[in-house]
Amino acid sequence: FLTGLQDVAFSPGVIRNEELAIDITRQFAMETMFFVDGRVSRGDEILVQGTLKVFEMETPPETSGVGAGAMNPAQLNRSGSPVKEALLDLLRMDSGSGFFRFEPGFPGFQGHFPGAPILPGVVMLLAGQVVAEKLTGKPLRIRTIDRAKFMQPVFPRQELRVDVTLADPEPFVADIRLTRDGQAVSTCRFTAEEA
Repeated sequence: FLTGLQDVAFSPGVIRNEELAIDITRQFAMETMFFVDGRVSRGDEILVQGTLKVFEMETPPETSGVGAGAMNPAQLNRSGSPVKEALLDLLRMDSGSGFFRFEPGFPGFQGHFPGAPILPGVVMLLAGQVVAEKLTGKPLRIRTIDRAKFMQPVFPRQELRVDVTLADPEPFVADIRLTRDGQAVSTCRFTAEEA
């Protein structure tokens, strides 16, 4: 399972069926946790690069159907995605915080994992983006993600609180904290620009 991201930067514009190169290098391992550096490029242009922290499981979850409709990081910057639209429908704002309750049919659970749904980390990041957009009143395009940590799984019917702290208005830098029942679920910092 992905448990964190470090220094991830996005570049705009990938066309469906476009040929991309993916380079992954295992950097460091400690028992069941390891770090990998990755880069996705188109020719000489780097589109996404960063470090992932991954937890290795002894028994993999049921994976039949994984990928069919599953959320992917490109949806962070795509308006009109079904997952982002569903998040907007679920969002309840109260005193500057956003609240989400995910029912089993929420599209972000599709393919992650059949029979044992867990909210993907990319959907947690997207929830932070949605709340930041509500607070600023502007559509945002994420440029970088730093220090993303996914500390606890989120299952159907659990409510998340999303708090966004504006660290810098230009460029837009925000610290995101997701909690469930007062316990930290995920944290990150992202840099964005107006879309």
